[in-house]
Amino acid sequence: LGTQDLRKANVGFTKADEAMSYERMKDKVNDALKSHFRPEFLNRIDEVIVFHEHSREAVMQMVDLMTKRLILSYLAIAVLVLVLLEVPFAVFYAQRELDRLTADVERAASVIATIYEDDLEAGLPPDPQPAERYADRTGARVVVVDTQGISVVDTAQASSCDVSATPEITTALTGARDTGTRPSETLGTELLYVAIPVASGGTVHGALRLTLDTSEVDERVRRFWWGLAAMAAVVLASISLVGWLIASSVTQPLRRLNATARRF
Repeated sequence: LGTQDLRKANVGFTKADEAMSYERMKDKVNDALKSHFRPEFLNRIDEVIVFHEHSREAVMQMVDLMTKRLILSYLAIAVLVLVLLEVPFAVFYAQRELDRLTADVERAASVIATIYEDDLEAGLPPDPQPAERYADRTGARVVVVDTQGISVVDTAQASSCDVSATPEITTALTGARDTGTRPSETLGTELLYVAIPVASGGTVHGALRLTLDTSEVDERVRRFWWGLAAMAAVVLASISLVGWLIASSVTQPLRRLNATARRF
């Protein structure tokens, strides 16, 4: 409706003194409606809305808004994909590193328990040097107890202490292994502990417990997280650039139309 009049003006991009006024446009549209439709039909219409023409500034705001929304859409999809991929991968890596450390400590505990097996079975004072060498090499604490839970070797403090109330020692004295992590109030960090029975022929002669600070593993996991974060930042930056190029190509026709209108 009103095509003949609208065709004579620079629709959407005209200057204030060149464009038809809103009231004139509304009168033209109403006249066109009356000439094309019967009064019975027009009486059924509650209201006729004539939209204002867009200024150049409004058009450019819409173009910028469209560009921002496209870029944000690409970034939102990228963030979702990165979270779904990287978070499970990082959790798996952290668990794998802890499992690897646990397996190494369990093997070392089995070897050290074999060294002290004969002395505990015979009731002889054990030699602390094997435990101390391992403690010096790894930073672990080695505790060997007899069947009463009294320490006979302790690389961190004097022996002959009653540690039978310690849950993992109690479990090991029953002939079962116990492995896990727990916080250390004195060290302010997480400790990995492995407690195994020292036994031969089905008879438990004592128990051995190794505790090791997990800060080294935690640091490796932390560096891995930072590496994933850096990789995600690079991916998001690349996607932002690609998204901006795509959004610019999509909105380029509107920008050209606006630039052309400025010349008239």
